[in-house]
Amino acid sequence: MAARHHILSPAALQALRRLAIFFAILMSGGNLAVPRIPLLILVLGICFLCRGPTFGLKRDMWAIGLLLFGVLIVATFGSPDVDLMALATRYANFLAGAALLGLYLSEPRDTIIEDLRPIFQFMGLQIIGTVLLALWMPHLFRAVLVDEAVYQTVFWVFTYHVTIAEAGGLVRPDGFFWEPGVFQIYMNIFLFMSLFVTRRRLDIALAIIGVLLLQSTTGLLIALMLFGIGFAQGFHRASPGEKLAAALLAPLLAAPLLFIAAENFTAKTTGAFRGSSWARTYDFYTGVNVILAHPLVGVGFDDERYKREAARLGYADTRLDYSSTAERSSSNGLIALIASIGIPMSLPFLVAIFRQRFFPKPLLFGMMLVLAFTGEALMLTPFFLMLLFSAMLSRKRVVTTRAVRAPHEEPGGYAEPAPARPS
Repeated sequence: MAARHHILSPAALQALRRLAIFFAILMSGGNLAVPRIPLLILVLGICFLCRGPTFGLKRDMWAIGLLLFGVLIVATFGSPDVDLMALATRYANFLAGAALLGLYLSEPRDTIIEDLRPIFQFMGLQIIGTVLLALWMPHLFRAVLVDEAVYQTVFWVFTYHVTIAEAGGLVRPDGFFWEPGVFQIYMNIFLFMSLFVTRRRLDIALAIIGVLLLQSTTGLLIALMLFGIGFAQGFHRASPGEKLAAALLAPLLAAPLLFIAAENFTAKTTGAFRGSSWARTYDFYTGVNVILAHPLVGVGFDDERYKREAARLGYADTRLDYSSTAERSSSNGLIALIASIGIPMSLPFLVAIFRQRFFPKPLLFGMMLVLAFTGEALMLTPFFLMLLFSAMLSRKRVVTTRAVRAPHEEPGGYAEPAPARPS
C-alpha cells in the first residue's frame, strides 16, 4: 500500500477517487449517454489502480460477504428459472459498491465530503444552466429519442424532456439521468452536506435552488425536512440577535419551498400530473401483493419474472389503464428490494439505511434515503450500496480515520471535518 502511494501523488489519488465516485453516481441514476458496463469497468479499474488487487477490502468486511452469499443462495434456489444475466448484473453492482467502500475505507473521515462537493456543485449549476438555456437559447438543444421519450440535450450535459402534461412551464432538468426524480436525490444529499457538515451558505442556496427547479414532490418534501431540522438546530445554538434575524428571515426562505411543494403535491394528486400519483400507488400495492405471495425468498432479480407476477397480482383498484401497467417494473426501491430477495434477506439492507457511517446524523440521513427510495428503485446501485455496506463493517473499525479529535464529535460518531488538505 505504501509503495502505491509513492507511485500516485495525493492530487492524482484525489482526482481518481472523484472520477470513481462520479462514475458510480452515473451508474446509480440511470445514465443516459454512457452504458453501465463501461462505467462499471471504469469504476473497478480506478479502484484497482488506487488500492491494488485487493480493492482495499478488509477482513472485517466479512459480514458483507456473508450477506451477499446469502443473497446469492436465495436468488439462485428461490427462483424456478434463474436469469444468470440478471444475477450477474446485480452482483456487478454489489462488487462496485464494495470496491467503492474499499476505496474510502482508509481515507480521512471527511474525504468523501470533499470529493462529492465539487461534483454536486457542478450539478447544481447544471440545473440552473439547463433552465436558463431552455428559456433563452432553446435552439441549442437537439432532440434525441430514448426509449420512446424525446430528450432535448446540449452535448448530454444540459438535458431535459417534456411530457404533454408538463408542456408550457419551466423545463425540469434531467442532468445525466433519466428523470428529475433521480436528480433530486443527489441535490438533497448536497443540501444535507451543506447544512450539517460544510455549512457553506452558497452551497445551501445552490442546493435549494436546484431542488426547487427540479420540481420533484418527493425532493421538495425532503428539502423541507432537512431545512426545518437544520434551522431548528442552528436556532438552538444562535445568539439572541441571531435568533431574531433567523425568526424574521426563515419565513421568507421557507415560503418558496412550501408554496412550490404544495402546488406540486396538488398537481400530482388531483391535477394534471395525477398519473404520477396513480403509478406510485399501483407500484406500492402491487409490490406488496408480490411480497405477500413470495415472502421468504422473493422472485429474484429477473425483471421479467417480477412483471409476470405483477400482471398476475396487480393492484385491482388502480386508475391506470392496462397499457400503463402491463410491462411496468416497480418504481419503489424498498418494495423492489423485498420483492426480489424476500423479507429475511432484506432486513440487513433496511437496517443499514439508518446505520451508514459516511455522513453524520445517520437517522436523519436514513429518513432522507427512505423517502427518496419510495419513488426511485436505486437502492441496490453502487453509490448507495457503498453507503449501506459501510453499516455492515465490524464495530471495531470506523469507516475512516478521525479528521479531528474526539471532543468535537457530533452525535452518531461523526467528527467535524477538518479543513481541506492541500493537494
